[in-house]
Amino acid sequence: SRYIKNARFLNLKSPEEMKKGMQLLRRLHGLKERLPRKFNFFDQGLKYEAMLSTSSFDVELKERIAQACRRLEKSVPCVTHNDFWPANILVDESDGIHLIDWEYAGMGDYANDFGSFSVSSQLDDNEADRALEFYFERKPTVEERIHNYTHVALAGWCWYNWALLKEEEGASVGGWTNVYKSYAERYLNRVDELLLRLYVPIFLPYLHHGGKNGSMPTADWCVKRHRQQPLIVSLNP
Repeated sequence: SRYIKNARFLNLKSPEEMKKGMQLLRRLHGLKERLPRKFNFFDQGLKYEAMLSTSSFDVELKERIAQACRRLEKSVPCVTHNDFWPANILVDESDGIHLIDWEYAGMGDYANDFGSFSVSSQLDDNEADRALEFYFERKPTVEERIHNYTHVALAGWCWYNWALLKEEEGASVGGWTNVYKSYAERYLNRVDELLLRLYVPIFLPYLHHGGKNGSMPTADWCVKRHRQQPLIVSLNP
């Protein structure tokens, strides 16, 4: 380790610095090194939940998170930091960027870091979408947005369980418990909205002919149906 003189945190209000942060993340995910530890936010969240002495967590939210996990398409594991947010991203006097605090680092889904970045930085929807464009250096596809939004929800749920545990231990986490939970809920809703826009128009003829009793399908039902009988999907976000 080394001391970085006069370092400051990444400035999210500067589009140029946010872009540099996403470029740093892209380089991290492109590393050929392999770490011994595997990391995903669902398993980590379950660990925190198991350590709670009371059932203070939101059961309905957990089930929605589990459903979202089952819908995820697997990606090739890469080196992920998993606590990627401005307090761990230092900018030196020459505007060089340095990533610190590797406690949670491991092999995981690349979207882990976008998830933790969006939640812990409390990005609004427009800022999160801009960060995703900086990461891909283009507009992300609908599938990429769904994948990354799901990981924002996962990160929010994991840190929500962490905050519940800290509160139970007597530590003060400020308003972060509600912040984490709100991101989990909001991004699950963003995912469902995209999935329904993606699939419902395709399945409407099926529904009108008596499928699913003619009722409006859920996002989960649409994904399962599509995997059973893949269809060509086109959506202009």
